[in-house]
Amino acid sequence: MEEITQGTTPFKSSWTEFRTQFKARFETVNEAVDAKERLRTLWQGSITVPEYAAQFNELSTHTGYSKADLRDRFYEHLADSIKDELVHTARPIASLEDLITVSSDIDVRVCQRRAKRDRQRGRTATTTVTKPAVPLHTTPFTPPTRDPNAMDIDATRTREEFNRLMRGKCYGCGSTAHVKKDGGHDRDICGYCRRVGHRKTVCMDKFLKKPRSQKLAATEEGPEEPQVAASTSTSADAGATNALIAQLMEQQKALADQLASLQKSF
Repeated sequence: MEEITQGTTPFKSSWTEFRTQFKARFETVNEAVDAKERLRTLWQGSITVPEYAAQFNELSTHTGYSKADLRDRFYEHLADSIKDELVHTARPIASLEDLITVSSDIDVRVCQRRAKRDRQRGRTATTTVTKPAVPLHTTPFTPPTRDPNAMDIDATRTREEFNRLMRGKCYGCGSTAHVKKDGGHDRDICGYCRRVGHRKTVCMDKFLKKPRSQKLAATEEGPEEPQVAASTSTSADAGATNALIAQLMEQQKALADQLASLQKSF
């Protein structure tokens, strides 16, 4: 405005000069600081894992965090339903790329299970209307005394029932005083499934009545990855991760189209 008032041409009639002055006034002074702050407030929430991973990877390349730090930050901001399933997986999730792949597969299964459950509820509601009323028993039922921390294994169980039973409890030991990451169960070996990270009392395989595993727990864990010093991700790593995320996004889109067509049929 001052240049116009003085009768001179703004920005010297140069697009380059305009961009230079615009960036100097409005752009972030430190791109890394801005990326770290946006990454700190990024959560999966209700979006799919591939969508969350795409946004995460776009920001992570500007933070300068190490691969190990990025992997931990990605895990912490995943949806609880995904983290609940990751606790029981035997697949490798030590690296960021492996964690994204396994989390996306779990996300697909959760969506498929939810769609199937919704269809079953629709059929059950239709069938219930036509069923005659069943007379109630007059004898009162007295439940047996049981340990509140023990798990029932005398009926067919599902993962959803296990997660409901464990709600508010540590997935490593069943305690209500802490969550698994604060319980120090990294070296606990389950006496039932032989996996590392939880005790027999909270073993989901035992809850689901799966056969007892004879494998040694040592085969479950590979050598611990060395901590990588914080450094800017290389363009090759970023390209590989972007390709992986793009593939997962395509799979997620195909699943969404399939679910949409199934919903239309009902």
